[in-house]
Amino acid sequence: MVKIKDLPKVDRPREKFLIKGADALSKSELLAILIGSGIKGKNVKKLSQQIIRKFGDKFLELTVDNLLEVQGIGKAKALQIASAIALTKRFNDERGSGENLVLSSKDATLLNSDLKDKSRMKDMTIADLFAGVGGIKIGFEQAGYQKGFTDKRNVSIISTL
Repeated sequence: MVKIKDLPKVDRPREKFLIKGADALSKSELLAILIGSGIKGKNVKKLSQQIIRKFGDKFLELTVDNLLEVQGIGKAKALQIASAIALTKRFNDERGSGENLVLSSKDATLLNSDLKDKSRMKDMTIADLFAGVGGIKIGFEQAGYQKGFTDKRNVSIISTL
């Protein structure tokens, strides 16, 4: 088994991150940086690839106990990985907790300042699928956005609110 130190520097996860940035690394290479070192007969890249393959789409649901099932992952490494996952989830939860939720025209107007700052959002066109429900489109129209589509035909939407 090839040791990480025997690989060219550009192929080592840590060095590759420093040279090319996080986007240049695979998920297993990023995990390898967290794990830090492999075990006898399995370098850290192989160990991290094994974990990614084993847990796949369920990776963000991993627990310390799940990780302890992997040969070469002890409590310290399991805690490092589980802590990184928990931290990521916490930041995502905080960021996604209604930050861009538009429930009224006032919300749309407040959101407008954030959207206007992003040049790619300048020419945004809205589609009002819930016309007549609460005037959400008014906030967007007052903010200068184009109205591309309004659906007033679906009366059942209005009656369910």
